Formats: sequence, structure tokens, C-alpha cells
Amino acid sequence: MVMTDRKRDEDVLPSLLLTPVKPASLGSSRLSGPSPASVPLLPIPRLENSIARYLRAQEPLLTADQFRRTTAFSHDFQHGLGRELHDMLIFQDQHSQHTSYISGQGFDRHLLALRILADSKKGYLPDIFLDSAYDQLNHSLIFSRHLSNPTLNFGASMPIVPDGFGITYLIQDDCIIFNVTSCSDYNIQDFIQSLKISLEKIIAVLKGKPITH
Repeated sequence: MVMTDRKRDEDVLPSLLLTPVKPASLGSSRLSGPSPASVPLLPIPRLENSIARYLRAQEPLLTADQFRRTTAFSHDFQHGLGRELHDMLIFQDQHSQHTSYISGQGFDRHLLALRILADSKKGYLPDIFLDSAYDQLNHSLIFSRHLSNPTLNFGASMPIVPDGFGITYLIQDDCIIFNVTSCSDYNIQDFIQSLKISLEKIIAVLKGKPITH
């Protein structure tokens, strides 16, 4: 059963449509992203830049000892097998018309590509990918996707970890539609209520109103 909570209060725009979707209802649902021709091909980041961003993201999450261990794994990878894998990635990218890597803060996609290459081409994973800190950072509780076509307003995305949430959202002129999917025992209505409250606070801030608790 699909449950909705929709507001049409003229004083609170955009309104919200928050829809929990049972995983069993997703069997025949499939969302496809934009065609490769519409996605600009971005340069692959430098390996040292992705490692540096990875470590900056890890540092606030780890103890000093854990961070030293993760730093050692990362530097060993950067100056060892990582360089060879990065060169493979550059070669593949130069001979493909359908690749797009995110520069800037998108170090996670870069490292994921190197992890896949290590597994497929070398048959083993370097220590950087066996580090518990890497698993922790990549345990994404929320996977979100923007729906650009209004005809897909009931599309849904599955969570990418067992205890996570998959969220699709569609921005329209008079509302924001969210479809939320979960496979865990967590009460999805509690999550939706928290999401709704957060969005209403954002709207209040944009209108210059005080945030009420």
C-alpha cells in the first residue's frame, strides 16, 4: 500500500508529497539515467588528489591511531599498485565514449573504479580497500536520485545497504515529491516525518522565518 502525506498550504511552498514504497512493489520498476550523450565527459582526477580528499573525509571519523593506519594504507597504495591501476583507468577512459568521472570532491567514484580494477585485473584488493575505515566511509545509509521527468513521479530507488534508505525526489512548481524505500525493520514513517520536518525548516529559513523546535 502506498501512503501519501501532501500539503497544499499556500503559506508553505513548495508542498511535500512523501511516499513510502514497499520493496515488493519494485519488482518491475526500473529507472534509467540520462543517455551518455547528455552527460559531459569529465577528466579523471589525479590519484594524489583523490587520496588527499579521501583522507580529509576520514580524519574526523577516526581516532588518531586509526587515522595513522588509514594514512599508511593510502600512501602505500598511492605510491604502489594504485599508480598502475590509475594508468589502466586512464587508458580505458581514453578508449571509451561512455565514461564520466566526477572531479572535485568525487574521490569516492575514482577509488571505486580503482577497487574494481584491482579485483578484476589483479585478483586481490590492496590494504586501502580492506581497511575498516574504507568500509565505514562507503556505508551509505541514504542513496538519493533526482527524477527529472514528471512522468516518473512514482519511480523509486532501492537502498544500497541493508539498513539504509533509497530516496527519489522530483521538484515541481508547487511541490517536492519524495519516494522513500527501505528494506530494514526501521519505521519508515519516522524517517519520512523527520525528512518532512527538516524540509519545512529549510523553507522557513529561505522565507526568513525563525525555526521552531
